[in-house]
Amino acid sequence: MDQKIHDHCTGSCIDYTDPLRDGIHEKNKKIEQVQKCTTAITVEKLSYYWQDFTMVWFFWTQLESMMFSKIQLGTTVDVDPMLREIKKL
Repeated sequence: MDQKIHDHCTGSCIDYTDPLRDGIHEKNKKIEQVQKCTTAITVEKLSYYWQDFTMVWFFWTQLESMMFSKIQLGTTVDVDPMLREIKKL
């Protein structure tokens, strides 16, 4: 099941010399990959997903914030199980 999702979500990257254009391309590429994955999940009835992409963004932003907070406090993956799980994601 994970392999099917992975196969549908892979893509190629085009290198640009202009960093601004590269950043915009990467953002658009990520949006396209998410849309491609959610379409595959829906069509093949693999699982469920959040319909609202804003909520997905908030989820990942919150995880990133938690990880940076733990790192600033000086915790390590060896000591903190929460940080270990966040890094797995």
